[in-house]
Amino acid sequence: MWIFRIVFFLLLVIGWGSPVRAAKKAEANQSQKRATLSAYEIPAWANWLQKYTASSPLIALRKTRPSNLQIRDQDIDSVLKDKTVIKFAEPLFLKNRKYTQYDLTQFNHSRRFEVQDQIALQLIDPKMEKKQLVKEEKRFQTIRDHMQQLVSHRKDHELLILFTGMTHAYDLYFSQFLTPDLEATNPLYRVRTQALYVGLPVTDDAFFYTQDYYNFIAKLRGTAFKPILFKENNLFDYMSFLARFYYYNNLKTGLVTKKELFKDKKQEPRSLVIMDVHGLNVPELFQQMPSPDSLAALGITQVKVAMEGWKYGKTYQSEEMRKFYFIKGDELVSKGEKNFFKKFIKKAFDLAEKGFVYNQTIQALHRKLQSYQASGIIVKYTGLEDTERF
Repeated sequence: MWIFRIVFFLLLVIGWGSPVRAAKKAEANQSQKRATLSAYEIPAWANWLQKYTASSPLIALRKTRPSNLQIRDQDIDSVLKDKTVIKFAEPLFLKNRKYTQYDLTQFNHSRRFEVQDQIALQLIDPKMEKKQLVKEEKRFQTIRDHMQQLVSHRKDHELLILFTGMTHAYDLYFSQFLTPDLEATNPLYRVRTQALYVGLPVTDDAFFYTQDYYNFIAKLRGTAFKPILFKENNLFDYMSFLARFYYYNNLKTGLVTKKELFKDKKQEPRSLVIMDVHGLNVPELFQQMPSPDSLAALGITQVKVAMEGWKYGKTYQSEEMRKFYFIKGDELVSKGEKNFFKKFIKKAFDLAEKGFVYNQTIQALHRKLQSYQASGIIVKYTGLEDTERF
């Protein structure tokens, strides 16, 4: 309530109404106690943090990957010795093709910061103008810079959630080593001391997108369409961290030590960096995320989520987040195709008209954010990019 009765105000000022003062004082003390409570003293938070997060992406990956995708000490040693061929304990797959070893330099992630170049972008979209090509090529740096700014200027009572792809998360992590002598007063020091990296709980049986998505494709094609399994493309997941580590280590030998990679500092959940595997269907990460009461117990009164695909600095509404996981009608087919679909591929058209969820992971995150907002916690939505993509 913003307006108090005048009489009540006077009683407080002149010292009357001691029972009221005592109650207010007790409430203030309790609020202060809640605000100083560590997440590791709250079982729900302690379990979630232990299961999915770490201050090092490498540790978070080890927590959330099956044994055949555990990056080994010897792989780290190979990168540090400038050996680029990684031999696997078990075969890994890329586009369902089996590999027993792979050369890091086959990934452009290991050779350059911007993993897209103008030639590749021109092939993807021949109509793209030169100005747009240059902007797209700088996209990785833009996302990293925006993440740094968001972490650096996070408010004390705020939980920041950065939802981005794995490579972008790695860039944020490795950027802290580019300026090793940062003073504690420098805003970027927060990236080093407050960012927690969150791994998706991956299994070989996990699949991309949803069954409704595959049903739509099957109805569209008129033949069955098999779900794309994670294990058919697990080589990239294994190699992407090593490739990025190789790139940064080549900037300056000894820039990142093995000791640093395996250092897991016990940090409070203030800036969570979600290392997304785009399209992977693993909603349990956010379904198990602690409740609004557990969040409030940390003194958090506001949550800010910044999404890859949205524009940095722009404010979005909660319902707009549905674009990341729900698709319908004209988003699937153009107006010109609509009559054709309705006449010749009616089953696909009916499903398109109804709409369906194609990413349950982001849907689960949105539902958790909605539960926070319903409890009275302020939830703000923004982006990480210079160009709006959703």
